[in-house]
Amino acid sequence: VAAAAAAAEQGDAQAAPPGAGGRSRRRGAIDGRRCAKCDLVQPRGSSHCEFCQVCIEEFDHHCPWMGKCIGGKNLCAFRTFIATSLSSLLYIFVATMLYSSPPTPTPTPAPYVLRRDIPGQ
Repeated sequence: VAAAAAAAEQGDAQAAPPGAGGRSRRRGAIDGRRCAKCDLVQPRGSSHCEFCQVCIEEFDHHCPWMGKCIGGKNLCAFRTFIATSLSSLLYIFVATMLYSSPPTPTPTPAPYVLRRDIPGQ
């Protein structure tokens, strides 16, 4: 029984390719590499996110403002978020500059003094 288990274990692992750092590859991982943390086959361009603790296809980065990983499937939403944020910032800046400037000085009229001419003086 022990010999059968050892033979089956050897059949699951293949020799590591040169430059793989001594790690073995399992069957089914021919097209991609395996994630060391998730133990999943990663397609080309995928990476493991340290913040979310998941593997993301076409991983770009982890966005703290959106609170999620940015990858191939939500890159358009991320670019829309950035464009909306920058246009809002520009609007606030322009509105602040227009409405916070000091008012233009207007000439003040001379004080109106009511004078009565008193006869006989």
